[in-house]
Amino acid sequence: MSRSSGFTLVELIFVIILIGILAVTTLPKLTLINKDSSLIEARDRLLSLLRHTQLQSMQNTQTTGCYKVLVNSIRFGQQTSDCTIQTLPATFNPDYLGYTQAEAISSKLRIKVNGYPVTTYYQITFNSLGIPENLCSRGCNIALTINGQTETIYIEAQGYIHL
Repeated sequence: MSRSSGFTLVELIFVIILIGILAVTTLPKLTLINKDSSLIEARDRLLSLLRHTQLQSMQNTQTTGCYKVLVNSIRFGQQTSDCTIQTLPATFNPDYLGYTQAEAISSKLRIKVNGYPVTTYYQITFNSLGIPENLCSRGCNIALTINGQTETIYIEAQGYIHL
């Protein structure tokens, strides 16, 4: 009696079912990565920038200098040199200090603050205790939207910045 080598029908069916289960669970997540990645990146960069600016404001022991985040309808960035400047440069160096003009155009990012589109610039500053000043002194929320999907960042009146 010779013994044949190979897989049994039960083993083949088991492997096919296992591959099917893996495909059903992982493929939807892989397709969402491309759709959500630019929105998640923009959200995370703004969240990091707000926290970074808050820490810089808390460490600023000089009366000169200014740390603020400017937000307009399609992008955001940090201004550190002069508090009177109300514009954003086209690019940032290093890039975590803002969302460039090219990135904003390619991703079609839209920003609302407290539920309203930003018409010019919305300025976010913090005092030496890390508490938001001026427009965000009572707290505010910043909604980022790309392709109908929205992510929101909240700045509490006490200075807590979270999703």
